[in-house]
Amino acid sequence: MQDLLPQDIKVSFEFDQSTYVTEALIGLLIEGGVGALLTGAVVLLFLRDFRSSLIVVLNIPFALLAAMVGLWMTGQTINLMTLSGLSLAVGILVDEATVTIENIHSHLSLGRPLLPGIYFASLEVVVPRLLAMLSVVSVFTPSFFMVGPSKSLFVPLSLAVGLAMFASYLLSGTFV
Repeated sequence: MQDLLPQDIKVSFEFDQSTYVTEALIGLLIEGGVGALLTGAVVLLFLRDFRSSLIVVLNIPFALLAAMVGLWMTGQTINLMTLSGLSLAVGILVDEATVTIENIHSHLSLGRPLLPGIYFASLEVVVPRLLAMLSVVSVFTPSFFMVGPSKSLFVPLSLAVGLAMFASYLLSGTFV
């Protein structure tokens, strides 16, 4: 790069953010894994259904992966702000699938047939889950109206949270 610039301009390497991003990514993976396993254990403990706990555990990485694809499609990179947004969303991602699974189990325990029980249980929680998702996402909406450096910092964080929440909402209504 120095060869392309005039001789009086010197370019030097000052700061490497990749070590922080790598550490943050490892932290996100560890915390997401611990959160998924603990949630799966709680669901297994209370509902006594291995398949339900596996579905709840798988919902978290699928939602994070979908959010990463969404971030890539919007031109965002993996940086400290997007990873912060994803780590913020991990705690909330657990709720979507857990609420749906628990409601399905409660309908099936009342003696409803399998398919109608799943349908009516999912239908019962679709609006409350939507409102919960929208209330979380609405907190981050003002960042899109910021200007300057603050916008470039907070829009990636907001996109990460919003995309993860939206993916979790869709997955908990379909995958679950």
